[in-house]
Amino acid sequence: MKRAFLLILSALSLSASAEENVFTLGVDTRCIYGLAPCWSKVREPVSLVDGVSWVSDTAVSTEWTGQFKTTGGKLPDLAGMKELMHRFNGDQFTVRGIEGTLLGKVEKRDGGLVFKLDAGAELRLEALKRKVQWNVRAKKDVEISAAEQSAFVKLKVESTSASRAAKLTGPLRSENGGWVMEVREFFWR
Repeated sequence: MKRAFLLILSALSLSASAEENVFTLGVDTRCIYGLAPCWSKVREPVSLVDGVSWVSDTAVSTEWTGQFKTTGGKLPDLAGMKELMHRFNGDQFTVRGIEGTLLGKVEKRDGGLVFKLDAGAELRLEALKRKVQWNVRAKKDVEISAAEQSAFVKLKVESTSASRAAKLTGPLRSENGGWVMEVREFFWR
């Protein structure tokens, strides 16, 4: 009995400690009720994008964002997501941006920083320029805090020539066949 209890406790702690890559989708909408009441119209096409395994049931009404996950820690098919949203809803919703909270290793390379995801993809890292969260009340991007503004510089200073495991959060974009992440925050693992 004691052994069974320890096995169950061990399994629970493993599943609780397992972390996944999570994405925040910033969406602009023409829905007169805002994003949260109309989220189901976004949720459906996003859930059909190749590789998407889960989409949140609700949106954050104050920031016009929702979350999703992909299978195997893959990066999302941004072009496919935009195309499906347009096919389902016309111009009622547009993707403002995607932010990722991703697991991988930071490496210094050629004077810059690269982030190798646990799932295999590689991203070039840059300083934060713009958040995907929208201040609905003020009708502008959510302000960048001082800590967020300095996150990339701090990451660069703390990085060594050897790769180091980290969890990074920041906006993502596809550029010249590769991926770029603007670092908003990071934690060493």
